[in-house]
Amino acid sequence: MTKRLMTVDVQGKINSVNRFKSNALLPLYEAVVNSIYSIENSDSQPLVKVKLFFMGGVDEGSKTLNSVLITDYGAGFNDDNLDSFLKSDSTFNSRFGCKGVGRFTWLCAFDKAHIRSVYEENGVHKIREFDFTDKTSEIEMIRDGDDIDESVSTVVSLIGFKTDYKKLPTAYKKTKTIAEKILLHCFEFFVANSELEVLVGDEEGNESCRQILKEIDTSSKELFSAGSENFTITHVRMPEKIDDHPVNQLLICGNNRVVERFAIDILGKKPFVSENKNYYYFGFISGKILDSNVGSDRTHFLITGDTNLDSGNEITISQIRKAAMPLVEKYLNEHFEEVRKEKKIVLDEYMVKFPEYKAICSGDYDIIIDEMKPNSKLEDINDIVSTRVAKDEFKSRERIDKILSSTKKTSVCEIEKEVDDEIERLKDSNKLDLIRSVVRRDRVLKLFEKKLEYVDTSEGRYSKEEAVHDILFPRRNYSDSINFDDFNLWIVDERLLYHSFATSDIPLKDYLNKSDSEGRPDIMIAMTKEHSRVSNSVCIVELKRPMRKNQNQSPVSQMLGYVKEIRSKDEINDNGRPIVVNDLTLYYCYALCDLTPAIREDAEMRNMHKLPDDLGYYMYNDILNAYVEIMSYDKLLNNAYVNNSYMFRKLGLDVPKAFDPTN
Repeated sequence: MTKRLMTVDVQGKINSVNRFKSNALLPLYEAVVNSIYSIENSDSQPLVKVKLFFMGGVDEGSKTLNSVLITDYGAGFNDDNLDSFLKSDSTFNSRFGCKGVGRFTWLCAFDKAHIRSVYEENGVHKIREFDFTDKTSEIEMIRDGDDIDESVSTVVSLIGFKTDYKKLPTAYKKTKTIAEKILLHCFEFFVANSELEVLVGDEEGNESCRQILKEIDTSSKELFSAGSENFTITHVRMPEKIDDHPVNQLLICGNNRVVERFAIDILGKKPFVSENKNYYYFGFISGKILDSNVGSDRTHFLITGDTNLDSGNEITISQIRKAAMPLVEKYLNEHFEEVRKEKKIVLDEYMVKFPEYKAICSGDYDIIIDEMKPNSKLEDINDIVSTRVAKDEFKSRERIDKILSSTKKTSVCEIEKEVDDEIERLKDSNKLDLIRSVVRRDRVLKLFEKKLEYVDTSEGRYSKEEAVHDILFPRRNYSDSINFDDFNLWIVDERLLYHSFATSDIPLKDYLNKSDSEGRPDIMIAMTKEHSRVSNSVCIVELKRPMRKNQNQSPVSQMLGYVKEIRSKDEINDNGRPIVVNDLTLYYCYALCDLTPAIREDAEMRNMHKLPDDLGYYMYNDILNAYVEIMSYDKLLNNAYVNNSYMFRKLGLDVPKAFDPTN
């Protein structure tokens, strides 16, 4: 028995091979490719036979693949091919894109490989037979060049499928499924050679890869360029059942087999329907630069995905995919239009809910739709829209800075014109801020209205006054301790937004000079004129629980009591800076409540006047220089809606009929 020495540390080479746990049967697929190349090196019939041996139960759940026999009728293990096999990283078949490492993947997933090859030498048929294992770099030849009276053929037996790979979901257990995967892996070979056939069988019969291919339309091919390189894309409508990657995708091929896959996100994961059949779009991309840049493990390209700084190539996989997409869109035009319509419906829904973006994004609808994935949620769209708006504003401000710092302009007028153009663009951002503010008001009013409704209909209890209070001005806060948008005093009076000092549910003693009063005005607001520390007016707002039947204390008495305390102390302490109150300071007191019988009785006993709409009462206290108004929640809401209804309608926002002044 002769021995042949491999010029490599077999175990070391196996350890260096990248594992292919996402594709458990890659060694089988690559063995089939080797057979196809052997056929192309000879004049033999273009046929490869794959025999699968399973172990375990009969049903799919309990059986597992154990061994595989791959038979071809190509040139076989003649002297040249045997020398190439014994040499790691052999370049003998490099013209076919062979890396000289595929056989080492066999031993990653299988215990050993057994090779039996009948080849022809000077008109005489000879045989070579040996085992290939990871135990030693010496191969003991069972037979080595003996004459034999058999037809030329080679059988590669992959024996003992390893447990780690058996457990993987890609270790398929159906013969037809494995045939389909071989077809997908070698798809470009089948398209290029109409006579090529791979039969995949088990004890029950064979599956024909060529027959499976007949179910697939492969007639559409197109050329395209990316950078200075040329490529071919084959458009394929792949039946849904064939692939276990249920997405529309681009498959990047090297040396006639699939190396990398990329989902086409804008088409989503749903199959298309044609002639009552479900299918996915597969775009097979090939090109010379791809053939020459396949990684040794055939699971990646040496061309980088997004940047070419380290690859030495002028093109990236990302650029190739981008260049192919117009052809995909043209081929699937009707489906793209359908997907775009579905996405536009969702985008329109988003714009109804967030109209602040509608005007500023009106010119970017198509771009946003392109960036959206099918079945995008409103949150996903919000991320896209917000990012676009922020980027546009940032770029515009950068351009202005660049213009202003430029020394190449010949005149001030030239700079002014460019700046004016950019400012026009920035106005869209300012419009967005305004629209956001209006939309926010609409939502605040709807929330406020909701809080006035029943909380527990079984007991007839309404929201506590705290719930309403916190919408107007969160309790136990000073206005300078919260964000401007956190209080909504505009519901009561727009002018209250422009105050100098305001508190919510804070004891008077905490901010009145020399006061020991524990009284807590629900809301107290001091107004001053610009650059003045003298308060021209103070506003006090008192809230009562909606539909409260019993009042422990009159809200009018409460508010006037607070006025007396403030008037008596002369100063409001605004973080150490006094705001002066004097006899000329006006006081505006608003009691916000429902007009229950108890409230009406209290107002009438004080000789207060009814408001014209009978939704409140008012009076003026000369001694305290205080205007007092009892305002029902209905009137409060009505006033707020009336004051904002024009802007709401301009944005297409609904105004409740009960509060719509146009009704």
